[in-house]
Amino acid sequence: MLLKKTNLLYLAIFTILFFLPRVFSLGTDVLNPDGVNWHWRSEQFVVGLKTRDFAKTYQHYHPGVTLTWVVGTTAEIVKRLYLNENVYTSSNYLVIHSAVKYVLVALHFILSLVLIHGLSKIINFKTVLLIVALFSLEPFVVGNSRLVHLDMLLTYFLFLSLIYSYIYLYLDKKLIYLLLTSVFLALSFLTKSIGIGVILFVFGYVSLMFIKDKNYKSIVFLVMCTLLTIFVVFPAMWVSPLQTLLNIFNEASRIGIRNGHGQIFFGSYTRDPGILFYPVVLAQRLSVLTLVGVLVYIFTALKTIPKNLQGLVKALMQPSFILYISIFYLGYLCVMVYPSKKIDRYMLPLFPYFALLAVYGYQLLLDRYSRTKYILYIFIGLTFYSLISFFPYYFTFYSPIFINADISETVVGQKPFGIGIPALQKYISTKYGSDVRLGFIDTKPMSALHGNSKVLDIRDYGLSSYDLVVLGINEDFDNTKLKNQQNKLQEIDSYSINGFKFWRIYGKTEDISTNSQ
Repeated sequence: MLLKKTNLLYLAIFTILFFLPRVFSLGTDVLNPDGVNWHWRSEQFVVGLKTRDFAKTYQHYHPGVTLTWVVGTTAEIVKRLYLNENVYTSSNYLVIHSAVKYVLVALHFILSLVLIHGLSKIINFKTVLLIVALFSLEPFVVGNSRLVHLDMLLTYFLFLSLIYSYIYLYLDKKLIYLLLTSVFLALSFLTKSIGIGVILFVFGYVSLMFIKDKNYKSIVFLVMCTLLTIFVVFPAMWVSPLQTLLNIFNEASRIGIRNGHGQIFFGSYTRDPGILFYPVVLAQRLSVLTLVGVLVYIFTALKTIPKNLQGLVKALMQPSFILYISIFYLGYLCVMVYPSKKIDRYMLPLFPYFALLAVYGYQLLLDRYSRTKYILYIFIGLTFYSLISFFPYYFTFYSPIFINADISETVVGQKPFGIGIPALQKYISTKYGSDVRLGFIDTKPMSALHGNSKVLDIRDYGLSSYDLVVLGINEDFDNTKLKNQQNKLQEIDSYSINGFKFWRIYGKTEDISTNSQ
């Protein structure tokens, strides 16, 4: 009984630590452009359900079905019950957006509890809480959990798929664990198409068990339940399953693999930063606490690698939990290195794995050198300092080993990604007027709050179309209508975030000179 009370106390502390960096200023910190897209896609998803045009529920190659269910249903409830409105407007957008973000944070918390439940079947409870707490308090994880996006959902579903598949394969043959595996495999794929990788991985290990034990029922049950979950959750599959799957994979190949994504890497712009990008990103985005723990564990684990092929095959056939998930995550990293399109948040699925390695690494270190606990306290302090100093814009987090924002920028450049857009919109409206016309490169976030007619794309419209031009961090006038007219603009203001000059505001030189007279 005492142990149960102690566990409840630990869970209560975890709950407080989980929500503290997530709930304050949640609706007004970020309005990411992809989030705007998912609001629109979710609205169309709901329209498809209402009109029974189920093919309409396929909105994107990711395919983002899990997110569209969350965003679509939440927005529908808020619009109908609280706003008494049927559509998004610039006046209600932030209300709906905020409600969606609170629902997503609540969902992330529920999934964290499921993580604790699953891992507790494999690892002792206190260690599990340390692992999930370390993962949950990673500043970059917190930053992504405050977005309307897919990557956090994918991260949870992938890890849960691996946890419950391992429990079924090697610890407990109850069908409930195979059912949970099937559900989370399906949700991984329905969140992002890269989730097909974990399906193939788990199917591969279940097939090995079938070959070894002749247990064909397990693989049939796994396949049927995974397919059934995909069909039930994704209405587009009800009307054209093959065409829907073809669309997903064709578009994923075209956009996700062959088309690059602009990055500033070591001071140069590139659409394919190469093989070193993700190792550098991980050094930048992981807390020192996790990074050091992972390195300690890897250094120790290298000494335990089997020295012969027979020992290696045996280890792979009957793996420990760490080896089992390591095989998957190493494969995931190798797959993600291949496409030219590389983005820092694509490494998020590795963060719970790194949290686990880090906790094990510190346990090994403290068992051998107990005095290293003082260094550990310093690293813990640095993590909490980052959670305080970067609040609420955790998406801009960089590791203390990069010293300051300027140095971090010279390595991997920040992206605007709608960071601070609600605050920027309020700042501009207060200082320059609510009817001021604005020029942006990515218009979607500001348009949602300021109005479509008052926010224009400087790649399509010339200088006479707007009163002010706003460029985000690492954006310039190249490839815009203003490339040959930028001498007629002068930087008159800026909006800084966490040491970064995040948004630069430009006015027309003739207007400035007229006002000065």
